[in-house]
Amino acid sequence: MLASPLDGIGFSRLRMLIYAAVVLCMVPWVVPQLVNPVTAQQPADSAGPSAATDPATNNSAAQSAAARAEADLAKPASPAAAAAPSPDVVNPGEMTLWQLYVAGGIFMIPITILSFVALAYTIERFLALRSSKVMPPELVEGLGEMSAQGGFEPRRAYRLCQEYPSTLANVVRTMLLKVGRPVPEIEQAIKDASDSESTKLYANVRPIALSVTVEPMLGLLGTVQGIIIAFGQMSNTSETVNRTQLFANGIYTALITTFGGLVVAIPAAIVVFYFEQRIMNFFHRIDDVMASLLPQVEKFEGKLRVNRQQLAAEAAPPVTTTPVAAPPVMGASGKIPTIPAVVPAK
Repeated sequence: MLASPLDGIGFSRLRMLIYAAVVLCMVPWVVPQLVNPVTAQQPADSAGPSAATDPATNNSAAQSAAARAEADLAKPASPAAAAAPSPDVVNPGEMTLWQLYVAGGIFMIPITILSFVALAYTIERFLALRSSKVMPPELVEGLGEMSAQGGFEPRRAYRLCQEYPSTLANVVRTMLLKVGRPVPEIEQAIKDASDSESTKLYANVRPIALSVTVEPMLGLLGTVQGIIIAFGQMSNTSETVNRTQLFANGIYTALITTFGGLVVAIPAAIVVFYFEQRIMNFFHRIDDVMASLLPQVEKFEGKLRVNRQQLAAEAAPPVTTTPVAAPPVMGASGKIPTIPAVVPAK
């Protein structure tokens, strides 16, 4: 299996960055929830105990408020007053990008998390789906030279696969382990090895494809929630508030989640299509290489049987040793004895 460039320490750091981003995205929703209850109690506390304990004052204030409300309803409303927006309504044109993001609601958090996940796997696949990782040019050239010369040797091919580990090397090694067997068995082994390697390459593309499917659904769910909240606000507002503008503003903010989901899903769909086409092109080239090697392997049918241990042992470079001369033997006197020359008899 190919080693991912983001394994180990690199992927741990990436996870820590994702966790930090999630915490930062939750801050805009948590802080207002902690601050608003305190500010909501301030008007009630500033009224003092006399307002709550004096029933006569409360009754007179309620009667005067009711009289003013009836007088306001009796007056004809001017067009300017009817078109005046509610003070609680925020003008969408004046909102910053961060304010729009916060207005999207709680569903912006999972959308953001999936966007970071899709980005992480996109970077990992860009690094893993390089030619040097899938089909090293040196390996392709070495196998092509052996096929062109007609002197294909399984041991040399296995040595090349060990020097350039890759997806192509894994498929070729599977074929070499079947050398000497019937051709249909070798073809089935090649097909199984190709399917296994393609599954490995597609494995880290699936999280990106998942974000393509889930992101728009999360955006739609957030929009439905925003529409429900907008209708609830309209039903609880008074007659003096411009309900049309209030509803339009609620729908405007409710559609932010759908917009955010599509912003992530559309580029992710393009990336998934690109990776799928790249993997398919790689395996088309692998099939061409294996088709050129298969006729060279047919001549070994029934003549040669090898296993992984034999190929690995024979593929390893031989260990060369230089003979070391034995030290001379010292005589009893501490000198090296001389051997007299033997003169053949005449």
